[in-house]
This record gives sequence, C-alpha cells and structure tokens, in this order.
Amino acid sequence: MSAPHLSRRQLAALIAGAALPGSISMPTHAQTSESSTGSAMRLAASVLLTGGRPKARDQLSFPFAAPERHRWTYVPGRRNGFSLDDMEPDERKLAMNLLAVSLSSSGLEKATGVMKLAAVLKETRGFGRGPGAYYFAVYGEPVPDGLWGWRVEGHHLSLNYTVFRDRVISATPHCVCADPMEVATGLYAGLAPIHREDYIGRDLVRNLDAGQLARTRRAGDVPNDVRAGPRRAEVATEAGGIAFAALSDETQRHLMLGIAETYISNLPHDLAKAQMGRLEGAARDTLHFEWSGGFETSDLHYYRLHGPRLSIEYATRESARHVHTLWREPGNDFGRAALAAAGQETLPPESA
Repeated sequence: MSAPHLSRRQLAALIAGAALPGSISMPTHAQTSESSTGSAMRLAASVLLTGGRPKARDQLSFPFAAPERHRWTYVPGRRNGFSLDDMEPDERKLAMNLLAVSLSSSGLEKATGVMKLAAVLKETRGFGRGPGAYYFAVYGEPVPDGLWGWRVEGHHLSLNYTVFRDRVISATPHCVCADPMEVATGLYAGLAPIHREDYIGRDLVRNLDAGQLARTRRAGDVPNDVRAGPRRAEVATEAGGIAFAALSDETQRHLMLGIAETYISNLPHDLAKAQMGRLEGAARDTLHFEWSGGFETSDLHYYRLHGPRLSIEYATRESARHVHTLWREPGNDFGRAALAAAGQETLPPESA
C-alpha cells in the first residue's frame, strides 16, 4: 500500500520553514501531543516519499527487513539513502520536516548543530563533505497499520527509529557527536550542541565524596570513544560504576537522573516521558554511573550511565575538543524486544 499523494497546498504547508544544507537554519518544530509522534512521523515520511521526484523515492526506500537498517555508524563516508546534497530544495525541506517531528526542540537544535559543525570542519580544516552529507532512508511503508522505520545519518550523527502501528517502539541507537566541542570564531561562533551532556556529567562526579568517587572510577586508560558502538551492543550491559541506590543525597540523585533526561529529552515529549517512566522504581535503583579521566573541561574524560534498559556514553578526545555520545536501549535497539513481543519472527541482530 502506497502513501497518498498530497496536493500542492498540503505540501506547501508541510515544508514551510524547513532547513536547507547551505544555511542549516532551524526548521519549524512540529509540536505533537502525547501518543501522536508515531502518526506525525508517518505522515512526514509519507510526504517525503511522495512529494519529490521518482528518483528521490527510489533512493529513500528500502524493505523493512533490509540488512542496511541495522548497519549504522557515525564516521564520515557515504551511506545508503538519499543525501541532502542530492535533494532538490523542496525535497530537503520535506526531509528536514521529518527530522523536526521526530525530535524535541532541543533535540532538533542538537541535530542541526551537528550539521553546522560539518560546515565548520569543511571550512576550517578542509575535512568532510559539509552539511549536506546527511542521508535519509525509510525502511518499509509508512502506513497506519504498518511496521516501518527511518534513519538520518552522516558524520557524527545517527538517529534510528522503528514504528509499529503508529507507535514508536524504538528510538535507538541514538548518536550525536561534536567536533569542535564549541566553535570559537566565524559564523557559528559559540555553537556547542552537546555542552549540557558534558557539564552535567562533571557536576555529578564533583558532588561525590571520596569513597563514592572511588567506586565510580573505571579501571584503565580513559576511553577515547564510546565503547558500545556499531556491532558492539553487548558492551552496553557490562557492569561497572556506582549504583543509584548508593548515592547519599538528593543533589547526587538529581544529577544522575538528569544525565538520562538530557539524552532522552532529545525526543518529543510523549516519547521522552515514556522513556523516563521506564527508569522509575526498581529500574532507577539499578542504574550505575562510571567515570574516567579528569574533571576540567579540557581534561580527557569519559562517562557511562547504564542499567538493564539504558546505556549512555560520553567520550572525549583531542584535549576534550572532540566528543562522541551514544544512547542505546539494551535488547531493544531497532525495536528488537518490542518486535519479539509482537510475534515478529525476523528480528534485528543482537549485536547491531
């Protein structure tokens, strides 16, 4: 079943205000009410597929079971899908509209901030292909009773969604990175898309006493990358760090939960609320926080917040000017657990 073609008026309404690679201005963020993100995402994906050239649909569309859906990465290079560079202006607007309905306003600011940083890297270091080298791909048919997913991916960004019957059953792996951490000069001076992820982790370790900090420290060298990256999902469940239940005051507990909220709030309100709800009660008490490195902004440092339903990593390199972050949902990346519960026989690989 194909998505319906929209009228020119409907298309015009949906693309108003969206971003283009040349400027990376902020697309209009579509606010969604609780439980409506899945349907808003479906409509935006349908319009993206039907609102452009046949070439666009051909390059955007893949079967839901295609192995490409699970082959994710955050390093530079070409991807499966259709890049912003290769889209016509109206197609780019439709693609950015899909991104807008799939994130909160703060999450959208981070994602478009990563694209702006790609422009900075190309201009200042001659590195990469710039802000248009982000590829959109839709897996399966976005219809109300369907099973489908979509991804946007490029250097330092990989956002993956799985939708079943208009319910978003997975929004991970969710990878947002930054190089440089903060832009010093030029058009984007002051841009620092993931600064909160940095300081809230350092705030937590600074609020631990000596005994707690000793339990938090990770043995060995400071990792210079996230450890549970592509095809290393098993790392997300490794033990280590201090338990939430071992924190001694409200400030410490607030900061640990605040780390989770900082990443999860990249999603629209209904999705973020559901995710945070899964960290209440016993699940909250099983959270652990692990730290490695120094406490200053320029010190190499790494942290991991993890539990049975959550894995968040923050890793620095190059005097902490280059940062990778990753949020995974152990067992349910690409919707694995939810699809198994729904009786689906073909499941994403555990190690994706």
